[in-house]
Amino acid sequence: MELGSRIRALRTERQLSQEIVAEQLHVSRQAVAKWESGASLPSTANLLALCELFGVSPEQLTAPAPVQQPMHRRCTAPFVLFSLALILLLAGAAMLWRQSQLPDSIIGYADAATGLYVASASPLPFLLFGAGALLAAGGAALLLRAKRQAPGK
Repeated sequence: MELGSRIRALRTERQLSQEIVAEQLHVSRQAVAKWESGASLPSTANLLALCELFGVSPEQLTAPAPVQQPMHRRCTAPFVLFSLALILLLAGAAMLWRQSQLPDSIIGYADAATGLYVASASPLPFLLFGAGALLAAGGAALLLRAKRQAPGK
C-alpha cells in the first residue's frame, strides 16, 4: 500500500473528511486530495502532523507494505517434510510386511546355497514407521496452516 492509500485509509477509518484533515494541518483540501491520489507527497512537517492526527508512528504511516510470498515458496519446507514422512512410512510398512511373511515357528531359512536369512523382531521397522507417522502428521499440519494463510484463492 502506498503512502496516499494509507493516508486515505486512516482518514476514512477515523471518519474524517479531507476538509477536517486540511484544517487540522493548516493546508488546503486540494493538498490532502493530492497526497491521497499520489500526485504529491506531504512535507516532513505535514507527515509528522498526519501521524499525530491519526495516532500512528511515522514508521506505520510510511513503511512499505509487506510483500506476500507466493504460495509455492511458503509450502516448500512442509512439502519436503511431508514427502520424507511418506518415504519413511512406506519403508517402515515394507519392513513390517516382510517380517510378517515368515511363520512364527521358523527362525530363518536358506535363501541361497551359501547364505542364511534370520528373521528377528528388529525395532527398526517400528521406529521408521513411527517417525514417518509423526513427520506425516507434522507436514500435513504445516501444509494446512500455509494454505489457510494464503491470500485469496
